Amino acid sequence: MVKRVRSDLELYFDHGIDLATRTVYIGDPNDGDGDIGPKTAADAIKGLHIFTHSYDPEKPINIVLNSSGGNVTDGLAIHDAIVNCTAHVNITVYGQCCSIAMAILQAGDSRYATKNAWLMVHDGEAESGIIQTRDVDVLKEITDKQKWQYYNILAKYSSLSPKDWGEKCRYDYWMSADDAYLLGLIDGVI
Repeated sequence: MVKRVRSDLELYFDHGIDLATRTVYIGDPNDGDGDIGPKTAADAIKGLHIFTHSYDPEKPINIVLNSSGGNVTDGLAIHDAIVNCTAHVNITVYGQCCSIAMAILQAGDSRYATKNAWLMVHDGEAESGIIQTRDVDVLKEITDKQKWQYYNILAKYSSLSPKDWGEKCRYDYWMSADDAYLLGLIDGVI
């Protein structure tokens, strides 16, 4: 029996990284219905670093985003990795972009959504995922700070203030791609 050896392209693609098209896919259905979690964050950051430091660092990087949200800390890690990329980063939403995935979307140099995409912001549960404490007051303080980080990210790229986003995020605030464009959360509708 001959053992099939997988190519580098196939191995990277298992982690949501397409070397041929310089694309990172965020929203792995194998990691919890498109949730942002530790595996998704590690794969996305790995892909961004590969393209930034190894494969034509001057060429643009594409991100395809389809996520129902997930862990706040992991989402903010992806956001920071995108912001710190030296290459131009294009992000396109297919399907949905919810909760912390909206912070990821805002980090792109070019942000687009398909005509039938839906976007949603909310306070969520703001689970940090790395905080190990039994002190409820400390956890609440961290959660409140994470919420304001989220509001500030949304405000930086939109026509609303952090306080306005705090009001909108009290409940699930759903937007069509056209609504998101009018608020300044995306640069165009595909």
